[in-house]
Amino acid sequence: MGYSTDNNSRTVVLCGILLALTASLVALIIGSVSLAKSSHSIVQMSDLTEQWYRTQEEKAWTIAIGDFGVNLEYLDEASYQIKGYNIDVVEAVCRLANKTCVLMKDVNQRCWDSEPGQQARGGEGLLSGWYDACTGWVKTYPRSLTFDFTRAFVKRKDVALYAPRSSTINFRNLTGLNVGFIDGWASDEHCLARYDADSILGASVPSDRIHHFSTGLELIQALTNGQIDVAFAIKLPQLEAGFQRLTPNDFANNCYLDGAGMMTRKDNTEFLTWWNDAFGRLVGTPAYDEICTRLKTVHGHKPGSGARDVCIGY
Repeated sequence: MGYSTDNNSRTVVLCGILLALTASLVALIIGSVSLAKSSHSIVQMSDLTEQWYRTQEEKAWTIAIGDFGVNLEYLDEASYQIKGYNIDVVEAVCRLANKTCVLMKDVNQRCWDSEPGQQARGGEGLLSGWYDACTGWVKTYPRSLTFDFTRAFVKRKDVALYAPRSSTINFRNLTGLNVGFIDGWASDEHCLARYDADSILGASVPSDRIHHFSTGLELIQALTNGQIDVAFAIKLPQLEAGFQRLTPNDFANNCYLDGAGMMTRKDNTEFLTWWNDAFGRLVGTPAYDEICTRLKTVHGHKPGSGARDVCIGY
């Protein structure tokens, strides 16, 4: 009823081989899972599928993105993806933080809304939790009362008043003029009103003279066709190139508390923590230098500023 010594030896050897193979297989599986979990990056909405959602074992951070038509953010018609410096920063930060981030294109007003003649307010998209944060928003006095902001990843910009090149308007007197603004932007009529009568007459524009436009392109079209007399905005490359800047180079910025960063709800402290930590580790590295170089080498076909005017620490 017993086995021979040779048979027992063979059994032990076979068991050892099977155990070794099993351990190797388990190690391979664990290694593959670990690799998959550590390979985080941004995903654009057009890439999402039911299978993608099923494979997510942890939170995917949703981030609203716009389309300004400049090298910070623009729609690439060939790939139909949003590209630019802001997207490069989001991708690098999410990779460093080991987070999965999903970009969601939406209109500016759903992040921050400002109706003509009314107080500006938080947009329904961010307030309602449609996404965790909005990309590239400037910290201002009103916005800081509603939302929190990460560290800025775009330097603080200047604001200016613009008119057609043939205009003889003096920026120190806006009385009776139709003034255009981009809806939801920090350079709104409430900011313009901070340049009181000692600086700019008519800075408190009457409601019937306030004109809001959804995008910078619409603002430019209105200024071109005479719908508005002047435009008040940040120094957009398209405005600088095509119109007369009425205000001087040292014109004070009464609109911004800081440059542009990520805007999020005040209860979203987890997002603020991991983003600021990862961005702090990114700045000053060769990876960040490469992102700043891409402003010209990759995104330079779009209007916009270079690294010196955009990147932190330059």
